[in-house]
Amino acid sequence: MIDITSYSLGRPFPEERYISSQDSVVARITTHSFDVIVTLDNLTFEERKAMVSDKFYVSIFVHKQIPHVVFDFGVYKCNVSINIQKINSVNQQDWVYDKENTVTLYLLEPGTGNIINFRMIKFPLMTELKYLFRLQFSLTKETIDSRAKEAEQLYSVQEMENYSLFYGEVPESGIKIETTEEEYLF
Repeated sequence: MIDITSYSLGRPFPEERYISSQDSVVARITTHSFDVIVTLDNLTFEERKAMVSDKFYVSIFVHKQIPHVVFDFGVYKCNVSINIQKINSVNQQDWVYDKENTVTLYLLEPGTGNIINFRMIKFPLMTELKYLFRLQFSLTKETIDSRAKEAEQLYSVQEMENYSLFYGEVPESGIKIETTEEEYLF
């Protein structure tokens, strides 16, 4: 039997473990790639527009073999790392050599986990990122977690972006959000 998960705007994200009551950015492994789940409280119209439709930049910062993907939406910057040793849902070897480069960004409302919006992008640095993930095979999941946490304590998101090894651009989505902040209700 095939399990089909439904994702609908205004409805809770179907996997409860990704629902947070506070601001967070987490990666979720998919069969061939990954998703980025962003939970923001008091999301402004500009932040929503930047993530859903505007051009933005991605970069990869590496600290002790651990890549951190930095998203620069202009009005909001965040980073996320992935621990390759925690991937249980798919074969790790197949996953890191898969050529799929589609990443879905989800915007969630804190607490309820309602999907505010989402955007599918062709991730411009997937080849470089998956190469860096292959370097993690010799590390334990505890070591990866420790190094990822260390990087987040040592560097701000802006510093990670400044010291990144790779940069890429995601073009505008073609979706136009034309409403004022006063008209925008969650």
